[in-house]
Amino acid sequence: MLWDLIDQHPLDTLAFLVFLSFTIGYHMLYNYLVRRRPELIFKGKINLIRRAWVQKIFDENTGIVGVQTLRNINMAASFLATASVVLIGGLISLLLNLESTQHLFIGPGTGQVRDWLLAIKLLTLIVLFAASLFYFSLCVRLLNHVGMLLGAPPEAIRQATGYDATDFVYNLYAIAGRHYTFGMRSFYFLIPAVLWFLGPTPCILATVSVGFILMKLDFGTARFK
Repeated sequence: MLWDLIDQHPLDTLAFLVFLSFTIGYHMLYNYLVRRRPELIFKGKINLIRRAWVQKIFDENTGIVGVQTLRNINMAASFLATASVVLIGGLISLLLNLESTQHLFIGPGTGQVRDWLLAIKLLTLIVLFAASLFYFSLCVRLLNHVGMLLGAPPEAIRQATGYDATDFVYNLYAIAGRHYTFGMRSFYFLIPAVLWFLGPTPCILATVSVGFILMKLDFGTARFK
């Protein structure tokens, strides 16, 4: 079945491979650079500033300022996670409400899926929304921990974890930021996934365009004018 699908839809197969290359392959490289070579990527440089910010919060004992700063990120992540849940529910409803949509998926009188390509496209959307929900939920969880720890005595954090308070809180904050980034990237790549329903060519063009924009954001330099 798989080889028949590839043979019948070569351009769609190419579109799917290009899509996977940018969504999975590129972000595996991105994750490696953030962890191992932060000086090469903009996110890594921002993480260094985050550590200095956490250190300043502890030095000046201004945890309330840190909590207020994190609140806006927390609210945005919560809103986007809720949006993902709603949209996942809508897609699952489309798949399960066969009384009105079964002609799109099930062949008449056969009981078998008639268009596997359409099913793959819908499944791709569900996976992207599920990924965004997962990442934003983890981001909210970690930001709640960071907000609480910023108001705790550094000595208590060191005794409980065995790590320097600044390093421990910064690592949680950096991981939360990485989850937020991946959650946003899931939304960005919804653009080519949706355009895939119009054909493989729009999907390929949109995937490459989004990919190059993200590379510019990741490896470019911020300019303030």
